[in-house]
Amino acid sequence: GQGGQYGQPQGNNQGDGQYGRPVPTAGQYGGAYNSAPVVRDASSSDVCPISALNPYATKWTIKARVTVKTDIRKWANERGEGQLFSVDLLDDQKGELRATFFKDAVDKFYPLLEEGKAYFFSGGKVKIANAKFTKCDFDVTFDTNSVIRPCSDEESSSISSQVYNFTSIAYLPQQQDRTVVDVLGIVKHDSGPSDLTSKAGKDLTKRTLTLIDSSGHEIAATLWGEKAKSEVYGWQENPIIAIKGGRTSEFQGCSLNISDQFTVNPD
Repeated sequence: GQGGQYGQPQGNNQGDGQYGRPVPTAGQYGGAYNSAPVVRDASSSDVCPISALNPYATKWTIKARVTVKTDIRKWANERGEGQLFSVDLLDDQKGELRATFFKDAVDKFYPLLEEGKAYFFSGGKVKIANAKFTKCDFDVTFDTNSVIRPCSDEESSSISSQVYNFTSIAYLPQQQDRTVVDVLGIVKHDSGPSDLTSKAGKDLTKRTLTLIDSSGHEIAATLWGEKAKSEVYGWQENPIIAIKGGRTSEFQGCSLNISDQFTVNPD
């Protein structure tokens, strides 16, 4: 909602109240957010859950673990050029969020954020998420004025390393094209890496894995880019793979595109 305990700040809308105060800029990775004054280091009383975020909340702090960190992607078009990267975040209430950094924010935060580590985040802009790319309700964008500082081991101990909501391979053909799903399966076959050129003339590398799960059904799942080239995962040894946020495809029947976030031989 837009008000109440976790929603839009009440009163003068200047960050008053339990969840209004941002993480101060005195932290290791500090920076001013709209010239807000430094108050004190974030504590548990300042942190709101990811589930409480909405586009109307402007002053907030979340504590979350980086479960995946993408490579830096660069673009160039008639409007200019730039760079971006994204991280997926998970908090101690199993709330999930996709956060994206653009241009100068890439240079500032990419070296500082580590996959598997937890941080306090504030000073981001919340918007409604594109359902084609994530199951989360909202995305957040951070810029160079945002504030991010690491959590101690004690502060992050309540946050899981990952959460899944697995869909059986048997049910994937019933999903719409580009539906975001979590899948757990065994790699039955590895095609090996292969190079191709897209319709736009871009050189690509892909690797197709045949997955089978406890339903007895199979699906072709495709890796792209550097992860498709890598041999460190031991695909030919028939490992188990847990895929977070894969996307269904109607190409050549039902298939699956593997996201940047997957775990080989999970516990």
